[in-house]
Amino acid sequence: MKGIEDSFDYNIEPGEPLITLIAAVKIAHSEFDGQLSRWEFKYDHLGDIEIRVYETRFESENVKVEVVINAESGKFLESMISKL
Repeated sequence: MKGIEDSFDYNIEPGEPLITLIAAVKIAHSEFDGQLSRWEFKYDHLGDIEIRVYETRFESENVKVEVVINAESGKFLESMISKL
């Protein structure tokens, strides 16, 4: 599942033990400022282990931040900052 945001007024609730999209966005936004512009819920690989993650993108005036969050633990797995 993925989306490009205009107005963010919905939530993805995959069920236990996974966190919701709103929770993932709050976790990412607690570290990075900006407007949510993209999100994706998908399977990814951590070595040989398949995990579910939220990939989010926040944009501010000059910067784009992409954050990958583990959908089960809510922990940051990766972030990438680039200039717009």
